[in-house]
Amino acid sequence: MLERIADHGLTQQVQQRLLNLIMSGEIRGGAKITEISISERLGVSRGPVREAFRALEESGLLVTERNRGVYVRNITPEEAVEIQEVRSALDEMAARRAATRLTASQIRDLDQLIREMDGCISTDDIAGFYALNLRFHELLVEWSGNAKLLATYRRLIKQLHLYRQKGLQPAGEMAHSNEAHRDILRHIALGNPDAAAKAMREHTAHGRHRILLNQTDET
Repeated sequence: MLERIADHGLTQQVQQRLLNLIMSGEIRGGAKITEISISERLGVSRGPVREAFRALEESGLLVTERNRGVYVRNITPEEAVEIQEVRSALDEMAARRAATRLTASQIRDLDQLIREMDGCISTDDIAGFYALNLRFHELLVEWSGNAKLLATYRRLIKQLHLYRQKGLQPAGEMAHSNEAHRDILRHIALGNPDAAAKAMREHTAHGRHRILLNQTDET
C-alpha cells in the first residue's frame, strides 16, 4: 500500500511512485492505466499524474494509443534483443573507460558486489542476484565518467526490465555470469581497456543469447 504523497514536488513524486509500481511488476507490461485511477491511488490531483505520464512516455515506459488510452509498454522479444544490443555496446564502452578511471576504492566496492552475488548463488536467490548484477553494471557505467552514457544506459535498463524472462537466471547461469564479472573487474584493475572491453563484450553477448533462446522457447 502506497503512502499518500505530500503537497510538494508532486509530479516528481508521482513519477517515481508510478515507476516503482512498473519496475516491481505490480503494474505489468500491457496494462492500461488512467489518470483517475492513479490519482485516486496516490491521493493527488490529476495534473501531476498527467505530467508523470508524459515523462514516462518520453522515457519509453508508457505508450498512448489513440482512442484507447495509456498503457505500460509491452516489450516484445524482438525489441528486447535490440535493446540488449545497444546496452551491450554501452557496457563495453563503460568497461573500456573504467579501466583507465576507476580508483582502488571503487574496484573494492565492485569486488564486494561480486562477493555478495556469490552469496546469492549459494542460496539460489535469483532476485537478489539480479538486483546486484544491475548495480554492478550501473556502477561501472556511472564511474566511467560520461553523464550522457549513464542517462542513456538507465533509460534502456528500465525498458529492458519490462521484458520479464521466465526463470531469469538459473543457478548455473548466475555462476557463469559472476565469473564473467570477475574477469571484467580483473582487467579493469590491471588497467587494460582492450581486455576489459573484450571481456564485457563476451559477457553481454551471452546475455543476448539468453534473450534469443527465450524467444525461441516461446514460439
